[in-house]
Amino acid sequence: MRWKWESRFIIDLPDDWEVREPGDTVELLPPHNGGAGHISYLLREREGPLSASELDELVAWFAEKRGQKPNIRHQQYGPYMSAEAHFQTVEDDEAMYWDVCAVGWDNAVCLCSFCCGDEGKNMSTVAMKTFRSITPDNG
Repeated sequence: MRWKWESRFIIDLPDDWEVREPGDTVELLPPHNGGAGHISYLLREREGPLSASELDELVAWFAEKRGQKPNIRHQQYGPYMSAEAHFQTVEDDEAMYWDVCAVGWDNAVCLCSFCCGDEGKNMSTVAMKTFRSITPDNG
């Protein structure tokens, strides 16, 4: 299913995922309590082309807020690049698995995260593939 946040971005979602727009963030919910994804749309303040280091900074900031030092890797898809990291935290004695992705273009960046417990680990790969489908909505 193709979903659009008007004048911001377009994303290809699995047909059985639910989309919620609680405000400045889009929430993505896979079926069967399989975790939750979130996408924040951030306007760039820097001039010039988007760099890998700018994407890295966002992913590192997100992970460090959760006490993690991420191992960041890059993916190129079409004309877009993403910075991505996977890490684990423990909350209330339960392992939580995080996938974080920053993807952007000249005027904006989407900071995406997917979090789940053991029951949603199989959705992690689907979430990252979904995040990599993000493209700008140019009108």
